[in-house]
Amino acid sequence: YGTVNVNNNTDTTKEFSGVANSIVGQANVTTDSNAAIIYGAGNTVKNSYRDIDKEKAKAILNSTGNAEQLQKALQDAIPTSGGQVMVMGGGNSVEKAYMTQVTGVGNKVTGTQTWSDEEKADNSGVTQLNFIDGFYSSLENGHNDYMIGAYNKLKDSDSTIIFGDNNGQKFFASSNDSKPQKDNINFVNVKDSIAIGSNNNFISKADKAHGSLEDVVAVGNNNTVRGSSHAIAI
Repeated sequence: YGTVNVNNNTDTTKEFSGVANSIVGQANVTTDSNAAIIYGAGNTVKNSYRDIDKEKAKAILNSTGNAEQLQKALQDAIPTSGGQVMVMGGGNSVEKAYMTQVTGVGNKVTGTQTWSDEEKADNSGVTQLNFIDGFYSSLENGHNDYMIGAYNKLKDSDSTIIFGDNNGQKFFASSNDSKPQKDNINFVNVKDSIAIGSNNNFISKADKAHGSLEDVVAVGNNNTVRGSSHAIAI
């Protein structure tokens, strides 16, 4: 519903691309995605696609003669089928993310791995199960992350909560550097951590493996935690 909205499907290998996408507003676009919901203007969802659960699909096909059974079969299939991205607001973009909710303006969520529907596929590294609410925040390659506020950034993160504004991270280019190369880039390689407030920074080494900082908590404003896991800054 609206004007200049596009449900775009370019990948012929994705049999159910475009299925169950709902778009309301102006100039919104879904591309090679399914089970996406967009409300607003200028939002995009791209490459957020999962097949319909094969076992549940059988039940759907076997229920076409009964409206009540068909409704129940569709309801059962939804939690395990489709990209399941919801975007509400203006100018938000989501790409290669799954089971993710974005609300606000100018937020960006991107993944580096595409969901695989192959049997026994390992989708643990896929960007999924994230919640973003606010303005001009970004999440890259995140899992089970929650961000509320403005101008927050997360990258390569897992089970991390950000609540406030301008929370970021400084990083070292290598373990031999004595000063951060750049300021306020991202919370990078952070796991099971929390930042509540504004202008908080976690300082880690960019050459460390995923989750180099774990169980870190920063509460208040202008706190810095340097390369230590299991730390609290208030």
